[in-house]
Amino acid sequence: MPSSFSYGKLNDKLVHIRDLKPETHRGLACNCVCPECGRRLQAHMGDMRSWHFQHQAEDLNCNPQPMTLLHAFVRDALAERRSLHIPARSYRIPMSVGAGSESIEFEVEDKMLNVVAAEAELREGSVQPDVIYTVEYQRRYAIEVRYTHAVDELKRQKLTHGYAGSLEFDVSDLPSSGITHLELEKYLAQAHRWEWLHGVELSYARNRAERSFRWKRSIWSVPHGFQSNPPAVTKATAKLKIVAKRMSWATSALRELKSRNLSHAEKANWLGALDKINRVAIACAGLRLDPEDLPAYLLQGRSDGVDFHGTLAHHPYSWQVVIFMRFGVGNESFHARDVAAWCLQAMPDRCKLEDRTLSANGFTRTAAYIHLFLLSLEFHRLLRPHPGSSLEEMRFIPMYKKVSDFKRFIDEKPPDQAVAAGSKIDAVMFARFRQAMHSPPPGDESP
Repeated sequence: MPSSFSYGKLNDKLVHIRDLKPETHRGLACNCVCPECGRRLQAHMGDMRSWHFQHQAEDLNCNPQPMTLLHAFVRDALAERRSLHIPARSYRIPMSVGAGSESIEFEVEDKMLNVVAAEAELREGSVQPDVIYTVEYQRRYAIEVRYTHAVDELKRQKLTHGYAGSLEFDVSDLPSSGITHLELEKYLAQAHRWEWLHGVELSYARNRAERSFRWKRSIWSVPHGFQSNPPAVTKATAKLKIVAKRMSWATSALRELKSRNLSHAEKANWLGALDKINRVAIACAGLRLDPEDLPAYLLQGRSDGVDFHGTLAHHPYSWQVVIFMRFGVGNESFHARDVAAWCLQAMPDRCKLEDRTLSANGFTRTAAYIHLFLLSLEFHRLLRPHPGSSLEEMRFIPMYKKVSDFKRFIDEKPPDQAVAAGSKIDAVMFARFRQAMHSPPPGDESP
C-alpha cells in the first residue's frame, strides 16, 4: 500500500495539505511533489479520511517520515520569516545558601528579532544550526528546532562561539500528522516551547536575579574609605547645551506648575511624564542654575569602586540636579530611601534597572547609590546630617532654606574645588562621618 503523509512541496516550499483548498488543489491539481523523491503527489481531500498526500505511482518505494517532515516544515518556515517574536520565559537556577541551596526564579524578557537575512542548515565549522538569523548590527542568532532530542551540552557550547544568542523551539509533542502555517503561528507564541541556550539576554536576566538574591541577604554599608578619592566629574556638554535651549519653556512651565498648588506626589508624576532634557531644564530653572555651568557636585560619576549595576548610573546631569531641586533646598529632613521612592515616580526612565529588592537593612540599590550622593553633598556643605544617626541611617537636612541662599553660597565660595578633575580629598576629612556611626545591633553582619 502506498504511504500517506501530510506535507508536500509546492513551488519548492513545504506545504501542509490543510493549507490547500479542495476546490482548486484536489488530486493531481495540487501540483505538489514528494519532499523525499520529487515525484508527483495526489492530494486526497475527502470527507471519510484525514486529508493526506500519496504518490501518484503506487509501486514507488518512498516513505517520508512524518516527524522529519514536521521538523523540516518548521525549520523552513522560520527561515522565511523577516521578524520573530520570542515570548518572555521563566527559568529556575540553584543558589548556594550556607551549606545548602535554594532555587530562585528569573524571567528573560520577550524579544523581537527583526531579520535582515536568514539561512537554513548552514554549516559553519563544526556546528550546523537549523536556522541562522542575521539581525540589526550584524548580530546573529542560531535557532534549533527540537523534534526528537534537546540540544546537548557539546552543541550548546559550540553555539556560544560565533552567535550573539541561540534558542531552541520545541515541536516534539506536536502531532505527527503535522501542523499548518496558521497553527505554527499559535505555537510560536507559546513561551514554554522556547528555551534560551545562550545569549546576553539570558546572561543579563540570570545575573540580575543572582545579584538580587545576594542583595536581599546582605546588610548594605558605606564602602570603607568612600570618597577618600573624589568621584569623577562627567560633564555632558552637548546635552546641557540642549537643556539651555529649553530654559525659557522651563521657566514658564514652572511658573504655571506653582500656580496649580499640586502635592509633592502630583508634581513627581508631572516630572515623570517629561523626558530627561525637559526635566533637567525644570530643575535648573527651579534652582536658577545655568545648565552649561552646573556645579561639579551635580555632575558626579563614581570612581571609588562602587558598582550598583546601572542603577541611576545614567548620565549624572540627568538625575543629580533633579534630586537637588526637590530635596536640596528647604527645611525638610529626609533619608536616601525617601529620595529613591520619589525617583521612581519623578524619573522612572532613570530607574529602569531598579527591581525594588531590599537589602536586609532596607536599602534598594537606588537608595544605596543615592545615599552615597547625599553623603557627598554633605561633605561639600550642601546638606547637614540629622544628629545622632549612623552613617547608613543618616537623615539629611538642607543647609539652605531658600534658593537665594543657595545661590549666594555658590557665588561666594563655589564648592567645586574638592571634586574638580584631578584633585584629591584627604581621607581624614571624611573620618568625621565614621565618628557618627553606632555599633551594629547584635546579630547583624556585614555582607
